[in-house]
Amino acid sequence: AYAGGAAVVQAWAQRGYLPVFITGRPDWLRRITVPWLAGQQFPRGPLHLTDKNGHALPTSSGVGAYKTAFLNTLKVQGISLVAAYGNASTDIQAYAAAGVAKERTFIIGKHGGDSGTTAIADYPSHLPWVQALAPAKVPTAPASHGW
Repeated sequence: AYAGGAAVVQAWAQRGYLPVFITGRPDWLRRITVPWLAGQQFPRGPLHLTDKNGHALPTSSGVGAYKTAFLNTLKVQGISLVAAYGNASTDIQAYAAAGVAKERTFIIGKHGGDSGTTAIADYPSHLPWVQALAPAKVPTAPASHGW
């Protein structure tokens, strides 16, 4: 995990936003991933892993398409995608296809700023921006959803 990443996600959760974790990891890594997230102090939230090996491929037709399809499923269910974080070109592809605003698509690392996304140098310097956000208009209580 990038230093300070968990604190940024915690700040969103404290404002009533539901963190959703989507990864190109295959589902058979769930039993390792869940405790890892908890150990890194990430808040609880739904975790979506791939169910097909081809979805884990770091390509636009692999993990890019997988993430795009999942994010669009969330939108169809009425979930607003307020912001998104990542570090890969496939993240940028998926967030753009799902309609996440470029100014709320935060990319760390070498792809930061690509395709009009918002580059962040590190999570600790980004944290005050998140802490200054107004609470969610419709707060989500993760416990009520079993997360």
